[in-house]
Amino acid sequence: MTARRLPLLSALLVLVLLVAPGPVAAGGVSLPATRESDLQMTAEDGVILAGILVLPEEVPEGRRLPLVVLIHSHGRDRTSLLPLADALVSRGYAVALMDQRGHGDSRQTKDGKIYAFPLLPAREIARERADQELLLRRLADHPAVDTARVAFVGVGYGALVAAAAAAREPRARALVLVDVSEPVAGYRPDRDLGLFDRRPVLLVASAFPESRARARRLAEYGSGERTVVSLETYEERDRLLPAGGPGIGTIVDWLASHVPPVPVEDSSRR
Repeated sequence: MTARRLPLLSALLVLVLLVAPGPVAAGGVSLPATRESDLQMTAEDGVILAGILVLPEEVPEGRRLPLVVLIHSHGRDRTSLLPLADALVSRGYAVALMDQRGHGDSRQTKDGKIYAFPLLPAREIARERADQELLLRRLADHPAVDTARVAFVGVGYGALVAAAAAAREPRARALVLVDVSEPVAGYRPDRDLGLFDRRPVLLVASAFPESRARARRLAEYGSGERTVVSLETYEERDRLLPAGGPGIGTIVDWLASHVPPVPVEDSSRR
C-alpha cells in the first residue's frame, strides 16, 4: 500500500465513525442515550467489587426507576450483558452490572492478592450472594433508583447467584434465569425457587435438550407463575443474548409486564 492512499483510508474511517448508528434494541429500534456511572464497593472480607450503573440520559426530577440487577456467567464479565442493559434502560429501568468475584475488575483482595475464583471453597463462593445485598444497600439512596422494586437476571452460573439472592430479598419482584448451570458450590436453584414462592420467574433455555430439561424441571418449584421460554438457537449463556436478538426482547417484554417500568417517553422529558 502506497503512502498516498493512507489519507483517503483515514477519511473513510472517520466518515464511517460519524455515520455509524447508535445502540439498537430488539426489532431494530434505536435506543435513547444512556449514561453510566462507576460502582466500586468493598465487601466485608476486603474484596473490591467493581461495576456500573446504567440509566437513561435524562430521568425526570423526582422519578425513581425500578432496578434490574444483571449477573453474568462464570468466565465472563459485566460487558457480556451490556446489550441487555441497553435494552432495559430504553424501556425505563435502572440497570446495575457488577463484575463477580474473580472476574473483570473485581479481582483484588484487601492485601492485593488475586481472588482465585476456581480454587475457593464453597463458603467463599457463597459470598457472592451477600455481594448482591451490598449492591442494593449501596444504591438505596440513589435519587434515580427505586430499590423497593428490584428484579434479578442471572445467566449460567450467574443464574445460581441470582436465584439465591432473589429468594432472600423481599424487595425482589421478579426473577429471570437464563440457561441455568448445574448447581455448584452449595447453590440450590430448586430450593431458592421454592423460597421465591409466589413471585414470578422466567426461565430462558437454549435449543440444547439439557438446557430445556433443566428449565422445565426448575419450573416445578414455587407456587407462583413459572414461564419457560426455549430459544431456537444452539448457543449457551450470554451468547443467547446478542444485541437485537429474540432473547433480549423476550426478557425485556416479560419484565415490563411484571415490574412495570417508567415509560420511555417520560425518561426523555423533564
